[in-house]
Amino acid sequence: MAASSERGQENRPETHPDHPARHIRTAATRDARIWGMSKIWQLALEEEPAYVIEVLSEKFDGLSNGQKENILLHEIAHIPKNFSGSLLPHVKKRGKRNFDDRVRQLVRQNNKRK
Repeated sequence: MAASSERGQENRPETHPDHPARHIRTAATRDARIWGMSKIWQLALEEEPAYVIEVLSEKFDGLSNGQKENILLHEIAHIPKNFSGSLLPHVKKRGKRNFDDRVRQLVRQNNKRK
């Protein structure tokens, strides 16, 4: 039993209050993912809405800084403007709710700041 709990410990994400969670040795195919604290958890824990961006080290660490920024901006684009704890899906419709347009807008804003 100790071996299985040790194995579970080594696969947990590293966390730091000022940095994204870093997950090591994962089978996921993505570079990063975002987690939101849903309303039920906010009520149960008496907490404000919160988000965590988890980067998957094997895939994320080897990318250029520009690629890393774009991935993080993509994850940030999932956060709704009302910061409710929910996550926005990848909507492909034209217009105001188009997810790809939202990501491109964030990338443009980020590039202007440089």
